[in-house]
Amino acid sequence: MMFVGFLGCYGAIQESQCLLGTFFTCLVILFACEVAAGIWGFVNKDQIAKDVKQFYDQALQQAVMDDD
Repeated sequence: MMFVGFLGCYGAIQESQCLLGTFFTCLVILFACEVAAGIWGFVNKDQIAKDVKQFYDQALQQAVMDDD
């Protein structure tokens, strides 16, 4: 992320079309990945909720056992 930000800042300072184009391309790719992750999470929300509940139940049981 810092590299992408650097491309944007340095590209703006140097007024470089190449760096600004690369910055824009990286932003579009990151945005597409975030949208895809959100859609995947929405489609699989029941399985994700089940997995998270199972993880925290196991973590709680382990913490209780460690306290004894």
